[in-house]
Amino acid sequence: MLRLLIVIQLVSMSGRGVFFAVGALYFTQVVGLDVQAVGLALTVAGGVGVIATYVAGLASDRWPARTLMVLALLVEGAALAALPWCDTIGVYAVLAGIEAAMSRGCWTARQTLLARAFTGADRTPARAKMRVATNLGIGLGSGLAALVLADGRAGTFRWAMTLAALMYLFAAYAAVRVPADRPSPAGVVTTAETVVAADDDVLAPWRNRRYLATAAINGAVVTHFAVVEVGLPVWLVTRTSAPPVLVSVLLALNTAVIVLLQVRLNRGFENPRTAASGFLRGGLLLASACGAYALAPSAGAVVASLVLIAGGLVHAVGEILTSGAGFSLGYELADERAMGRYQGFFGAAQSVGMMLGPVLVASVVAAGWWAWVALGVLYAGLAVAGYVTGRRTTTAAAPATATVAT
Repeated sequence: MLRLLIVIQLVSMSGRGVFFAVGALYFTQVVGLDVQAVGLALTVAGGVGVIATYVAGLASDRWPARTLMVLALLVEGAALAALPWCDTIGVYAVLAGIEAAMSRGCWTARQTLLARAFTGADRTPARAKMRVATNLGIGLGSGLAALVLADGRAGTFRWAMTLAALMYLFAAYAAVRVPADRPSPAGVVTTAETVVAADDDVLAPWRNRRYLATAAINGAVVTHFAVVEVGLPVWLVTRTSAPPVLVSVLLALNTAVIVLLQVRLNRGFENPRTAASGFLRGGLLLASACGAYALAPSAGAVVASLVLIAGGLVHAVGEILTSGAGFSLGYELADERAMGRYQGFFGAAQSVGMMLGPVLVASVVAAGWWAWVALGVLYAGLAVAGYVTGRRTTTAAAPATATVAT
């Protein structure tokens, strides 16, 4: 099953890598849509994705997550297939919203499916392998997109985006072969002596204070993705003497480190205490990387390049540890009776962080070196908070239950 899920992830993320590397340029440079309007549409789509993440979690507790994943991939593929042919901002906004909703819905369904298929120590390695497939897929898609950008013709852009849509449709076809999962009846758990039904409202993730804190902390930490994708490239080009080509080197280095070390470094995150320790180490490494970025402008080209490369390596390892430990906490602290909505809630918090990340990082770049130091302090504080929360032995109040006839 895991191999099939990895293939699905690799194919769909290859399509995503193609589309999002060329999409913005196509709609602004070829179609001629206003840049600010496109940016606003994508921001609204991101908000739609946040809501869809949790809604998909509720649905995953009522229907098989595999079915939801197949439907999400099909609709997302259809939306991507239609996008190259739209020429108005209104249609673009609608299709972008549908794509974002299906993308995040598919994420929740996949996380729920992994939670049901794997337990305990098996979950984190499975998630780590899926993340490797994600990075490989985006890397392959971005490589194909580079050829499209080099050609530059409108027809080539459309064919590339159509190919991306077909990849999603193929992934949906492959997802049909994934063994069907069985969601537990909402709020029902079997014990050794009785069948216990919990109040549906009690199972809401936000009633679990420990989980709420963990999701919020992880959602804040994932803003570090914007550092690599947005902040570091702009900082390197505008504020340091390092050669601009180093941007590509740092992005390739980040992908390579994650692909090579993700599974190995995520071993051992099978319970909240070990995951919390990993989260602490990862957050402190992210903080150290921010310190390196702050130092880069004060050095010459060679030294600045070495400092940025060192910071990039440390950042990649920190990313591996916080992502693996964060997802482990998201699984292990969740209520097994409502895994779908718990994963949806965790993913929604993460979506908020990734949506706000570019704004935060852009502000850091504009402010200068001291803001990088402040961002590092923030990551260090979040690392400590995640460690304390994850290692707590107390949980939310036990859910109210009612005994059902046995």
